[in-house]
Amino acid sequence: MGGIWGLAASTSLENLPAEARGLYSGILQQGYAVGYLISALINLFLVNPRNDWTLLFKVGAGLSLGAAILRACLPESQMCVLTLTLD
Repeated sequence: MGGIWGLAASTSLENLPAEARGLYSGILQQGYAVGYLISALINLFLVNPRNDWTLLFKVGAGLSLGAAILRACLPESQMCVLTLTLD
């Protein structure tokens, strides 16, 4: 997560107007907090009644795999394509 976070954040914000980047960057940074909240809720309602911690691991792995597939399907960044063509 830490290795791709910076690149994903800059890629997602590069097409926004410069005036809006600060606000949307703050909203994007809240993804960590929302992720912690979702994992706590999954743990509270799915894992604790069954005492099966592997369920939390499987849900997290499934979400990560889904995010990786989505990321692989996205088009290349226009800024990266422009830089490569100028070199």
